[in-house]
Amino acid sequence: MDWKKPFEVAFEFGLWTIGWTLVAVVGLFALAAAVGIAKAFLGIVRGKKLSASTPKTKGNFRLVKGDGKK
Repeated sequence: MDWKKPFEVAFEFGLWTIGWTLVAVVGLFALAAAVGIAKAFLGIVRGKKLSASTPKTKGNFRLVKGDGKK
């Protein structure tokens, strides 16, 4: 029996595990980016409507009831 064979097999298994782990991480990152882009695109296309509980804004300022009326 070749005494090096178990170490070669263990080394190859370790490289295989590291390689597929990297593939999974990159794949999950790409999936997350694709989902984020799709949600952003759908949000732009559909247009977000303000609900009654959401305060209306003008630019970056929140409008206060009676604001600007003298």
